[in-house]
Amino acid sequence: MWITFIYFVAFGFFFTQLKWVKALKLKNWTLWVLWLLKALAGTGLVWLYGHYYNPEHADIYLYFNDAQVIKQGLEQFPVDFLNIILGHKPTEVNALALHNQLNFWDLSEPDGFVNERHTIILLNVLLSYLTGSQIYGNALIMSFVALLGQIGLYRFLILNHPKQKAIILLVVFAIPAVLIWNSSILKEPLLFLSMGWGLYFSEQFLRSKRKADLFLSLIFLFLGLIVKPYVSIFMFMAWAVYVLFRNRELSFTKQSRIVFLTFIGCVIGLFLVNNTPIDPIQKIKKKQIQFIKNIEEAEKIEKVGSKIEFTVLSGSVHNFMWHSVSAFAKALIRPSFFDAKKPMYWPDILQTTILIIMLMFALRYPNSIEPSQFALLWFYSLFILGLLILVGLTTPVLGALVRYRTPVLIFEYVLVLQFMNTRFLESKLYPMLYRK
Repeated sequence: MWITFIYFVAFGFFFTQLKWVKALKLKNWTLWVLWLLKALAGTGLVWLYGHYYNPEHADIYLYFNDAQVIKQGLEQFPVDFLNIILGHKPTEVNALALHNQLNFWDLSEPDGFVNERHTIILLNVLLSYLTGSQIYGNALIMSFVALLGQIGLYRFLILNHPKQKAIILLVVFAIPAVLIWNSSILKEPLLFLSMGWGLYFSEQFLRSKRKADLFLSLIFLFLGLIVKPYVSIFMFMAWAVYVLFRNRELSFTKQSRIVFLTFIGCVIGLFLVNNTPIDPIQKIKKKQIQFIKNIEEAEKIEKVGSKIEFTVLSGSVHNFMWHSVSAFAKALIRPSFFDAKKPMYWPDILQTTILIIMLMFALRYPNSIEPSQFALLWFYSLFILGLLILVGLTTPVLGALVRYRTPVLIFEYVLVLQFMNTRFLESKLYPMLYRK
């Protein structure tokens, strides 16, 4: 554990001295609190899964344990395990026996052009050399990666909403689900690193046209594609709409017509590719079936207690569109008060309640939206809509749903904030968190 503490202190000093972090003008204690929260969330999640759940089924432990097998294999049978990393089976008997100890490596087919589980496992192989194969050390470093990603996302948001800096700071770093689930040994830290800095450098490129910003944005987009391709694709599609409307003097009505016609075009496209090898509905159906198989395998050892209503798609466009509506609603509002009997869902219920209160506040004290903000609102709305439909369609476990929707939770809050008059709250929070 002493290595973990040393890394915590070292990363804290490093973080507070970064030039682009200092440029945010946050007070030093604010930066340390942000880092402390991430560190506690990342290491606390490891402790939680180790003490209250079966580690054999927890993603964190599956990633870490497979990383230790790969690390051991590279040290004892370097050629065979290099072949395993490249996608081949080992030939040496002892190497094959060690390979059979892998639980997560060959569990499912990749969602994109690479197996994203391999990305996380191999990263933890490297981290294990830095931490002496201590799981809490690996979790701490992954939490730091997530923190850097959230800094990138925060910088993107305040570029576009400079009058809400303090409130957006709380949104980006204090939402319970985001704080917890984008920390530790999971895909989400790398996903938020990709999202945050990909959006920031893309926005900078649109403003400055610097090739360096374009290059960096493409690197982070690629990172997203090898970690969580579906999330990155939905974000890119919503971003394309933002780029289309940005700096164009189109009324909201005209923008709405363009979005609606684009939607009609997408529906026609679904009919044209239905039941073909490139049919996205069939790919979603395949993902549904894979998730159900994973649950069935898990329930052979331990009951999965948070299963929710779930319908496998028939494969038709009509069926897909019909279930998309309920899938969106499910991913948006669950867990609800009806799920309050499980304490683990209380933070999510709280954040949903806060969002509802914010909506009511926006109705009572509305804020006028500047036309220049319409493009951003389309980006937030379409990204939220697309990802929540996908998550609602493919996730039959409430605990997984809570985690998978975290990439858009921040945008939900920021979207509602644009309809609120936040000047008074901002005036109180800003002096507390920022330097003069």
